[in-house]
Amino acid sequence: MKIILSRKGIDSSFSSLVSPILPDGTLCWIPLPERPQSSPRIPGFDEINTGQSSMGEVLGQLSGQTFDRRRRAHLDPDLVESHLKRVRGWKPSFGQSGSAERHLRNNGVAEGDLFIFYGSFRQTELVNGTLRYVRGAPSLHVIFGWLQIDQRVDVATHEPWPEWMLTHPHVLREPNETLDAIYFPTPKLTGLALSGSRPGAGTFGMLRPDLVLSDPNASRSRWILPGDFLPGVRPPLTYHSNENRWDSLGDTVALRAASRGQEFVLDLDQYPGVKSWLENQIFTL
Repeated sequence: MKIILSRKGIDSSFSSLVSPILPDGTLCWIPLPERPQSSPRIPGFDEINTGQSSMGEVLGQLSGQTFDRRRRAHLDPDLVESHLKRVRGWKPSFGQSGSAERHLRNNGVAEGDLFIFYGSFRQTELVNGTLRYVRGAPSLHVIFGWLQIDQRVDVATHEPWPEWMLTHPHVLREPNETLDAIYFPTPKLTGLALSGSRPGAGTFGMLRPDLVLSDPNASRSRWILPGDFLPGVRPPLTYHSNENRWDSLGDTVALRAASRGQEFVLDLDQYPGVKSWLENQIFTL
């Protein structure tokens, strides 16, 4: 079994906006905007429901109303049924293409392997009824969701798509890239102790310390991980073969996470301690 640490969502490469940690601790993951010329069937931020308001309203408040709430959203991974009005038959999905999809295939990612999604988040507060980032609060890489692979479908060769897939950005993108695939989840999470009560894909609703990858006292890309991640003689987390990226701190290890690449792959057969981390900390009941 492999895990794939997969970076997704809006971040400082787009603007000063990152996904908010709402005042009550809710992780409100925000996808990247789509290109302006994208299909009108792709939902806009104002159509996506966060449970308290639309994503467009959230981004409008955080941006001082400079964000165009009508922009279309690259809602991928698509993990939360209540985000949109769904056609019957909907299930979670995740699309990947180009060099990132090639990296997954080159590293043997297949059925049963587990995407662990993380993104850039920052604490917010309400000021006179308006959502704002807390002054001085750091931007952090935080785990927000997962998807265990049951099936990978090549976009270029699959047709027709069911009606519930006809708003997915990878289905609507034109022209499709040579490597473009959509991943669908297992019904239940398997392969981890005590995991059978969780679905094969989902999100972590509330912030917990175990979900935070970043060192809050350093840059967002400096991660503090369990010491079991330290490679030694084992194949390292992909894109992290340079030993200078790793610094043992005893029971933990500091990692200077690579800015290159969206998908970092690790073989749990070589890292049983990381599997225990998933079981006892990330997916703790």
